Amino acid sequence: MSTFHSRSVLLFWIASLAITVAPSLAQSAPAPQQGQGQTTGASAAPDQTAEMKQENAEKDITYLKSRLVYRYDYKSQEGDVFVNRFRVKALYGFGPNDRLAFTVLLPVSHVSTPTDSATGIGNMEFQFGGYIYKGESFSTGALVELDGATASDPLLGGSSTDFKVAYGITQVFRPRYVLNAVFNYKHSIYINRGLGTHEFEPDITLSTRRLGASWFVEYDSYYLFIPEEYAQTFKVGLSKALGKEHHWVATPYWSFPLNSAGRQTQYQHNVGVDVVWYPEFMNRH
Repeated sequence: MSTFHSRSVLLFWIASLAITVAPSLAQSAPAPQQGQGQTTGASAAPDQTAEMKQENAEKDITYLKSRLVYRYDYKSQEGDVFVNRFRVKALYGFGPNDRLAFTVLLPVSHVSTPTDSATGIGNMEFQFGGYIYKGESFSTGALVELDGATASDPLLGGSSTDFKVAYGITQVFRPRYVLNAVFNYKHSIYINRGLGTHEFEPDITLSTRRLGASWFVEYDSYYLFIPEEYAQTFKVGLSKALGKEHHWVATPYWSFPLNSAGRQTQYQHNVGVDVVWYPEFMNRH
């Protein structure tokens, strides 16, 4: 097992234990007595489902509550290429019951190769979407995305303007299980140099709520029309709401490729953490 692989797994499990165990120790309060505000299973189920949806917001195309997202990940790619990436995402939900949303994502990266390195801004992403139907246990939605060629260096992003459309569904199976599926199609509409992007990406996530957190497995694959390869990756992680009002959600994860195309076109190993903040001033409308 490579040094990076070992450290990635260790970092993931340390972060997971810190997120799940520390809040429990800090909030060690006596259990309520029978008949004194004790929460029944029936009344706890809706709250648990709502909390799980909030924890899984970044995997759910139909969850459009306004939020700020801070993402950091470190990945190794073929050819001794290493990437440190920090991304800030702002999603603003509006309309009746937050039916629509506009999103902006700004990436800042450091890329190191055997012959060169670069630090700066990557390609920005702009999204507009909304949910089509939202029920108690099933919802569906769609979005469009425009990726601008804003990278400050060729190492930090492609030199094409890409357009993406996505359709997604969310299905709740009982209070403790949620299935999220998003189907993405991306194509370059303007290419400065190179081949551009042309891919279809199914992304399927199954989550279960245990030990006060949402544990998930995610199958993310890419059919690359050029060069006609099917890259497959797999991610494991957990998401946990933090704070008294649960305005924060932390998600450490670790992902790896499932086939040679995944190693060659995506990464060899990838470890990171997402932190979501639901500020009150963005959710007062």
